[in-house]
Amino acid sequence: MKKILPILSIILWVVTIGIFINAFMHHDLWGLTPIIAHNSIHGIFGWSLMLSIVFSILWVIVRHKK
Repeated sequence: MKKILPILSIILWVVTIGIFINAFMHHDLWGLTPIIAHNSIHGIFGWSLMLSIVFSILWVIVRHKK
């Protein structure tokens, strides 16, 4: 678990940044919205962003757990 979480976290952050850069290059940043609306996650960017945040938090928790 300690080896998989950092790898998944980094991969998800790279994917999230890649989606943002792709939207920026195609002048479609408004296409990424809404990320969260009506208490649910929308779109591939919203899901990748939230999963990146969750896996990063889990990585910090597992790393500091004694």
